[in-house]
Amino acid sequence: MSNADIPLPSTAEWHAIYRELQGLEAGAFAERLNGLWLDLMHRTGDPAIAFHSGAASLPLETPLAGILLTSSNAWDALRRCFKGVREHNPPSYDRFLESGNEASVSLEYALPAEPLPYDAEFRLAMLQQIVRTLRGSGLCPVTVELRAATPPYAAEMDRYFGVPVRFGAPLNRIAWERPALERPFGMDANFYADLGHRIEQACAQQVERSEASLRVHGLVMQSLGQGYGGMKSLAPKLGLSSRTLQRRLQNEGTTYQELLDATRKRLCLSYLRAPTRSLEEIAGSLGYANMPNFHRAFKRWFGVPPAKFRRRLGLPAAPEAPRRARMRTVPRVAATAAEELQRPDRPPEGRHVV
Repeated sequence: MSNADIPLPSTAEWHAIYRELQGLEAGAFAERLNGLWLDLMHRTGDPAIAFHSGAASLPLETPLAGILLTSSNAWDALRRCFKGVREHNPPSYDRFLESGNEASVSLEYALPAEPLPYDAEFRLAMLQQIVRTLRGSGLCPVTVELRAATPPYAAEMDRYFGVPVRFGAPLNRIAWERPALERPFGMDANFYADLGHRIEQACAQQVERSEASLRVHGLVMQSLGQGYGGMKSLAPKLGLSSRTLQRRLQNEGTTYQELLDATRKRLCLSYLRAPTRSLEEIAGSLGYANMPNFHRAFKRWFGVPPAKFRRRLGLPAAPEAPRRARMRTVPRVAATAAEELQRPDRPPEGRHVV
């Protein structure tokens, strides 16, 4: 396997990794953090792997998507996204400052010695990616500063941020024009509809583009809502045992559960756009046996309950399912929606066709 083929953590996996680091005491935190980036740099042969990982992050792939959808503006979204880190991770946190026409985030470390610069590169690049997701690719910071010495890839960082990065600075810091970040989302008529399409695209990108995983993805889409039986029922359709299928997916850097989760998320977003479909009907179509399981999964995916998420997308609430009909699966409807996502002449992702 070449360095280019080494599977890197997805944005959702980075989110989970950093949450796990939050509970460590200062010494263990710095050691684990440095070891994480040094190992990844060694395995990939890419000295800029931390910066590249942050720049390639997909914020809408993580549970932060729900926070982004329920925030009033980009500055509010940033503060809420990192509130948990500030409250629960004393070794490292983000300080949000407002001064005149500028809004900035600085990275603070409550450690005996500051960690290697990779963490700061990753987090500043990710912060800029979140802002671009919310406000468009044309919004550049006014200042980017790093305490580290100038790396060989400094010119690439300048191009990404759109401004010259100042190295050897007193702080690890990024700042934007405050009015741009505080512009209410509601002032942009299509903001929530466009964001909903981008969330669906992010979910779609979680599905591995390789033979075994794509075939599993297709079978899962066909089987959800039609007496879904799990991996044991799907493996024979591929001419494989469950163990062999599991091993092949691991070789491709994914698992059956990850594919199932990504497929459910993508179908769920498609179903939510149908105003006549109740949440009970959607849950059944995704193979959930009861509403509590569906609600837990949805909050894990997007950070908010499905009804609130649907309102934020600007979609009317579906009529509540009749009591006797609740949680009955609707096989043909589920199959139709799955077939629609795979139809060759379907409009490209991200385009809304009336």
